[in-house]
Amino acid sequence: MASVMNAGTISRLASLKRRMLYAIQEPSRRKPRIGIRSAAALLTAIGILPAHLPAEQAGRILDCESTFPPQLTAAVLEKTFGAQHLGAGEIHTGEGQFHEVTVLFPKSAEDRVEIVWKDTVQKHSPAQVWIRGERSRWKTRTGLTVGMDLRSVEALNRRPFLLTGFSYDYAGTETSWRNGKLAASKSSPCNVRAVFAEPRVETAFSRQVLGGGEFSSGHPAMQALNPRIERLWLAYP
Repeated sequence: MASVMNAGTISRLASLKRRMLYAIQEPSRRKPRIGIRSAAALLTAIGILPAHLPAEQAGRILDCESTFPPQLTAAVLEKTFGAQHLGAGEIHTGEGQFHEVTVLFPKSAEDRVEIVWKDTVQKHSPAQVWIRGERSRWKTRTGLTVGMDLRSVEALNRRPFLLTGFSYDYAGTETSWRNGKLAASKSSPCNVRAVFAEPRVETAFSRQVLGGGEFSSGHPAMQALNPRIERLWLAYP
């Protein structure tokens, strides 16, 4: 390996080794100055650590630039996360529509991801990538994930957004981030969409936001109900 390292890399590696050993041998004297990420990055660059961590250790970033790009295939998912972490299933997407999906981490509710393919035969090019439930280890780069309440999402967006009313098939579906921080950039190959859980009990507040019309998240009734995201997905054009 030394033959492919330049002098600068060898010098940085030697310095890193000395500092890591010092931190291990004399932890009570002072804290090491090297951060874990810096150490990992250097060790990866020179080939000591693998570029791809095992699936159990990988970050859970829900995005369409790196983890779930438009050209993704089931074969790439298998290579990245391992065949043991893939399965098959079916999801309901509204109005009686069901879709076959590839399921990533089917045995773990908090790691589970469901991918609907544009090419359902070759399992190529995602049409939708879903997470759902009360909690998930997956989140977008902006910090959006399932289980977040409406007011927290509004704060993350830095302005009110639009969503449909409750008690119909697409109830609680976000329809526009209104150019907020959660809106997709012009260069993004997908949009992030969210569905908020319906109120479990009908109240005077819930009756104010019924039906398929659009309501602002800033509506007093929506603010009072403060529903949580129960489904989050990436939508590809």
